[in-house]
Amino acid sequence: MRGDIRRLAGAYEGATVSFADAPFPAMIAPRSEGEALIGHLRRTIGDARTVPMHVAPPFNGEDFALFLNRSPGTCTFLGVRRPDAEIRTSFPDFGAFDPDERAIGHGVRVLAPWLAGRAQG
Repeated sequence: MRGDIRRLAGAYEGATVSFADAPFPAMIAPRSEGEALIGHLRRTIGDARTVPMHVAPPFNGEDFALFLNRSPGTCTFLGVRRPDAEIRTSFPDFGAFDPDERAIGHGVRVLAPWLAGRAQG
């Protein structure tokens, strides 16, 4: 895939492509894991509040990829933006991150049953 990306970029004068060095592999969540979590969230909080997100691989700047190489799972974002706040305040990797801390309790109540069920096997 990286070769394809480099080849496509080569069609544009001056374009450069770089990828993160090891140890960060591409972050890949098994489809079955994601679909199972989506089902849980839709049953728990409803369709309108569940938005599956996909990134174009290689999404390899995320250290969570190291965890996913050892145990199947998903990378899940909990909507934490304050009402009427700018979108850039929603993402933990941005310097402007400013979560609505009331979302923490909501996230625990929604995800704890999911995690407990997975731990039981």
